[in-house]
Amino acid sequence: MDIRTARQTARITQDQLANRLGVSARTVARWEAGTTQPSTAALCGIAAACHVDVDTLDDTIPAAATVTVHGTRHAIGVVRATADALGARIEEEGAA
Repeated sequence: MDIRTARQTARITQDQLANRLGVSARTVARWEAGTTQPSTAALCGIAAACHVDVDTLDDTIPAAATVTVHGTRHAIGVVRATADALGARIEEEGAA
C-alpha cells in the first residue's frame, strides 16, 4: 500500500497528516507523488497516523530500513519500535 492509499483509507487529509507529523502538506504531497521518500521516523509516523502496520507501507520503506528474508522484504525491528513510540505520541496528542 502506498502513502496516499493509506491516508485516504484513514480518511485524513494531507494537511491533517502533515500536522500530525510536524511537516508541511507539500512534503506529504511529495512523498505521495514519489518525488521524495519519507525518513524512517516519518514513515513510522505515517503508519501510526493512518492506523496501519509499517510493513503495510512496504512500497515506501527505504531499502536501508528493510531486511529481506526468504525473498520477502520486511521493516527492521528498529522501525517497528519507532512506530510504536510515535504511534503512542500521536494517540496522546489526538486525545488531548
